[in-house]
Amino acid sequence: MKKIVIGFMVVMITILNLYAGNVNEARAKAYIYSRLMQRAGYTVGAVKGEYLSNGNSITYSRYLYSGNNYVVIGAGDETVSDLDVMVYDSNWHEVASDNDTSNATAVKFYATHSGTYHFVTKMYSGHGYFFQLLGWK
Repeated sequence: MKKIVIGFMVVMITILNLYAGNVNEARAKAYIYSRLMQRAGYTVGAVKGEYLSNGNSITYSRYLYSGNNYVVIGAGDETVSDLDVMVYDSNWHEVASDNDTSNATAVKFYATHSGTYHFVTKMYSGHGYFFQLLGWK
């Protein structure tokens, strides 16, 4: 019985280390992107990290102000193949979207009115952790 418990613990620790590595990789990429955004004059905020499996999506909402230029950047780990983001205004009209096939996504847009905007991030291919950043200037 002891061998089974120890074997189970070894498997769980290995799995947790694999996931932790993926989270750390995605977090490191997000940090690099945030520094680049700041160098480009953007204020960076609203950093979110999540795990998504193939075909799933997650929606974030945030109040944005008219007159600002915004950029949304998503950075995935090595198990992410195709991560896309679509931005919608408060009436769910698409404002901007990214549709390339990479594990990073970047969308720039101008807020024509103040209100709640929705950011739908979809894992088209792959699975894993990603961090999403929102910047404005």
